[in-house]
Amino acid sequence: MVRISVPFLYNLALPGNIQPMTNNPHSHAEPVSLPCRACGAAVSGEVWIIVDTTERPDLLARLRAGALHDLACPDCGHTATVNAPLLLLRPDAEPALLFSPAAGGTPAQDEEQAIALAGMLREHMGEAWREEWLARGLTGVAREALPTLLADDPAVAAALADAHRAEEDEVDPELRRALEEIVMALAAEGVRVHTAEDLQRAVESRPELKARLVAALR
Repeated sequence: MVRISVPFLYNLALPGNIQPMTNNPHSHAEPVSLPCRACGAAVSGEVWIIVDTTERPDLLARLRAGALHDLACPDCGHTATVNAPLLLLRPDAEPALLFSPAAGGTPAQDEEQAIALAGMLREHMGEAWREEWLARGLTGVAREALPTLLADDPAVAAALADAHRAEEDEVDPELRRALEEIVMALAAEGVRVHTAEDLQRAVESRPELKARLVAALR
């Protein structure tokens, strides 16, 4: 479950009848209108579910602040976080696509939303879309880890790219997924992993991550 630092949470159901509301070539937002749970006033805005970080540096800044899906009540000022999935396009990074699921979903629901958003982005991009972005599947990222992963830290970027680049015939797919998850979990804590020794030291003091790695190595 994603940690929520605001007083309430709304849900945005996807996929569905999605109609474009912006003129951005790649990024996409959905309109929302919700009652404020503090005072009952109408809260309207847009919820970004696809963000091209190159074309929208303003949205990247909100992501780094952990506030992309926040909506403020115009009457009382209370802030709500809309519980929505998010697909990030980083054309010059590896992996180019990052998927952050909505909180509280099942693996099947997460997969359904990821497929829907990837299909929408493919349609938006047309000939600019590159099938190799999905050659190894989508990399999933917990919402609380996004600010760290998007902070332009070369060590974090290199570790994530190395984990994603591992060839299928060199690293078991389950082990590769486990390594990606562990690296991102450590990054969210500010822990940098440069070598196998760094990884070993980090997981030794974190039983849950160590158990995840051991299970993947079996």
